[in-house]
Amino acid sequence: MLQRVDQQDDRTTSDARRTPRSLLNQTTDADDGLLRVAGPLMAVCYSIAFGAAWLTFRGSNAALFPVAISICFAVMYFTIPILLIKVRNRHDARWHSEEAERTSASIEIYTGRLTRFEALTQMLIVPIAVAFAFVCFGTIWTILGS
Repeated sequence: MLQRVDQQDDRTTSDARRTPRSLLNQTTDADDGLLRVAGPLMAVCYSIAFGAAWLTFRGSNAALFPVAISICFAVMYFTIPILLIKVRNRHDARWHSEEAERTSASIEIYTGRLTRFEALTQMLIVPIAVAFAFVCFGTIWTILGS
């Protein structure tokens, strides 16, 4: 949820790190906890997709090479945001994590409020569809005998 520092409650008085005066008019960002749920589920969906592709093309080295490159790309796709989150948590005073934000029934996005289920559905619909498509493609490829 985005909000301005001057509109927040007085939570910074008890924190060890104080919000600098220069940040008072800047937007802050709160941890809504969705990434802790959706991130691993997205990784599982893409693992299923790449596993299906690997099993489908295991007899052809020429086809396994692009699958291996895609797997490396997916590892980078998930690793870089994790590293950036760790850096942000240590160095960005505008980022804060509160229990109320992580456990609220709805979250605020740029276009309005959504329930947690709706937000997770938006985040997971593409990875689930990709995994389903790869499994279906692999099944058809195997049944028809390439």
